[in-house]
Amino acid sequence: GGRVGGDSLFERLRQLLLRGVTPHPIHNTSTMATVSYGLFPEPSQVQEISVYIARLHDPSLRYGDPDVLNKFKEMLFAKKFGPLLQAILEELPFVFENGDAVDIETLWISFASLLIKLGGKYTKMLAPPLLQGLSAAVDKQKTTRLTILSHMYNLHPAPLWRFNVLKTVFAYAISSKQTSSVIKIISDIASTLKSMEGKNGITSANKRELYDLAIEALSLTTNNYTLLYTTDVKYLEEFKADSDVKELAKTVLVRHLKVAKTFYDNNLLELEAVQTLKDTPIFSLFQIFKSQGLAEFNTFATSNSALFTETGLDEEALRKSIRLLSLGTLAHKFTALSFSQVATAIEVEESEVEMWVIEAMASDILKVRMNRPKKLITVRSATARGLDSTDWSSLHDRVVATKQQLASLLKVVSDVPK
Repeated sequence: GGRVGGDSLFERLRQLLLRGVTPHPIHNTSTMATVSYGLFPEPSQVQEISVYIARLHDPSLRYGDPDVLNKFKEMLFAKKFGPLLQAILEELPFVFENGDAVDIETLWISFASLLIKLGGKYTKMLAPPLLQGLSAAVDKQKTTRLTILSHMYNLHPAPLWRFNVLKTVFAYAISSKQTSSVIKIISDIASTLKSMEGKNGITSANKRELYDLAIEALSLTTNNYTLLYTTDVKYLEEFKADSDVKELAKTVLVRHLKVAKTFYDNNLLELEAVQTLKDTPIFSLFQIFKSQGLAEFNTFATSNSALFTETGLDEEALRKSIRLLSLGTLAHKFTALSFSQVATAIEVEESEVEMWVIEAMASDILKVRMNRPKKLITVRSATARGLDSTDWSSLHDRVVATKQQLASLLKVVSDVPK
């Protein structure tokens, strides 16, 4: 292939990558970054990059295609660093088409570290096209591209460099459908953004950009509702003083109405930012999903049809959700339910109850055992959206009954002859 010699510094970095020496890509320290940034003398580093690219063009020759190599050498000897870096950058599509994943990763980390070392006008001129070039294609080497972009974060501690890299990472993960690969990064977003504050740090608008991309990525992944919820809470707390806080809060409530399977432990309505929406239709709708039922939803829907059109909320999908949530709330109050009880509570035919129970189980709202001949549902567990006074009374009764059963069992055991 197009590798340079086994004793080269380029090859040493490559071997580190092969051995998995790198920690999590988005992190404040990185062994790999230390190796690539500051270790290579510029001429040697450029020579190795040049030989690698030349050998990709013609693997049959030890130093590759002489025309390609001479082009780089002439600019290097003339100290034309800007045109030289630009020429290397223009090879990016060819390298992704013809190189292997580890070599590609090694090359572009080495190139980026060289760019940063030269600094000043070179970084300002070429860093944006480098990030753009790495994220240009979503169908060629997309996993390698995302990995390289993630590693770029650690090549320089400057907040704006890290901001631009992280912004590109999130945007590329979304466009290339690799959002599951950035979940760990998103889970640390608050502390990551904190590290970018201070003198010459990022602005509040920069933070908004990253939060928006992180939340979009989360919305496109499955089974990450808890992280989406906690990220949205941080988001609203961070920007609660902004002039458009009402629109931000509304966007968050709409998002959760679309994706939430359960509203257990969802306390968005208590946030200061969301309280600015009090007495608005979206706030009222969220209250219904938080603690009310199908009857209240149907009444709301009749008089607020414009809200569904304005927000893109699907009325029928929400009606299905409120039925499932109401079923969970009902099951939380009883140890056993008849099919007729369920049918009445969620306003469906008795023949449809089994289907609704199965749907609720699939959504992790219920765990039950059904006796179809007797049309009876034994509740093992159920997720309620919150506990009202009736729930607390029911819970108290269950605790008392359990204590009595344990006392009777202990008496039986103590009466057994020894």
